Amino acid sequence: MLDARLAVLTDGAELVARIDAELGRFVRDDLPDATPFEVRFKPGPPRAAVHGETFVLDPGAAVDQAFGRLFRAALDETTRHLVLHAAALERDGRALLVAGPSHSGKTTLALALVRAGFRLLSDDFTPIERRRGVVVPFLKALGIRHGPGRRLAALAPHADAADRVAVDAGALPDGSLADAPAPPGAIVLCDGGEAPPDPTAAYPFSVVTTGPVERLATRLALPGVTVRGTAPGELSLMLDPMRIDAHALDEVLESDPHVLEYGVAPRSLVRRAGDGRLLPLRGRDALLLLLRDLQNRRRGGALVASLGGDPARLALELARVIGRCPCAFLVAGEPEPTAERLRAWFDQLPAGAAPSGRSGAAPGSTSSR
Repeated sequence: MLDARLAVLTDGAELVARIDAELGRFVRDDLPDATPFEVRFKPGPPRAAVHGETFVLDPGAAVDQAFGRLFRAALDETTRHLVLHAAALERDGRALLVAGPSHSGKTTLALALVRAGFRLLSDDFTPIERRRGVVVPFLKALGIRHGPGRRLAALAPHADAADRVAVDAGALPDGSLADAPAPPGAIVLCDGGEAPPDPTAAYPFSVVTTGPVERLATRLALPGVTVRGTAPGELSLMLDPMRIDAHALDEVLESDPHVLEYGVAPRSLVRRAGDGRLLPLRGRDALLLLLRDLQNRRRGGALVASLGGDPARLALELARVIGRCPCAFLVAGEPEPTAERLRAWFDQLPAGAAPSGRSGAAPGSTSSR
């Protein structure tokens, strides 16, 4: 997967089926020099091991936990790419990046953009090759939840029974997929809010776990971390970027065998009627917001190691590859009209890059330093 090479050794048929369904395009029968990733379900308790570290898995969610650990292990080995939490679509040889937290509607909007004349490069995870600064196709399965995405993907009626369905990108209509890298042409950020977020303000963060939520909340009593709510299987936090120690937070979450996934959460989940509004977003703000959700930024991962162990150098890397892109903030509306507005905005942008540090203007507005 990208430049990660993992050999999965397991006695779990359900895990193999999950890998085939979601990552089947990356599976090879024989991969020399691959890092062993071992998952054993029997005898219990189920457990996963990689790089000499063993994680005990929750029997009730062992497959989900093992798959999450596998995906994270692959991201930790990725050094030649910066992996953004974004969808990417190609049009006229340039890539439009649609960034935002999970549940913010990136996949649904990406499907609407395909119908509006774009071609899909990636969904949810967008790799940018560091050397050339281009977005490379990354066509893992699309994770589609209830809502307009089901209709846009033309899923069979029986698929509505599941909360989340993994759909092979190859199932989209002919001509929907991009088959070559493309340079970033513009960035749109969406997070459910009504105005561009302030990168220095506290932001919502979500943790999904199969373990006791209260015990995890106690472990997360760290500077800059505030618990804003708990629910069965989920912990909602507010993180203060001016006080948080990201390494300490990652250390707690990575060491807890019950944690399934975590990351930046949307500010709200409200989709407005009509087409979405585009608001100017300063390039430096976009850079900071993208950096906090960079998927292979862990201090113990190979990417940071390749930068001499200095996480601060990630900002320079990201600025080098996307710092000249026009940026905008999207107040989401209905998928199809929002996609049409985005297409019109993207088409009127100059083919060359904008001056570094400038934000791309929404239709009818001006760029600002």
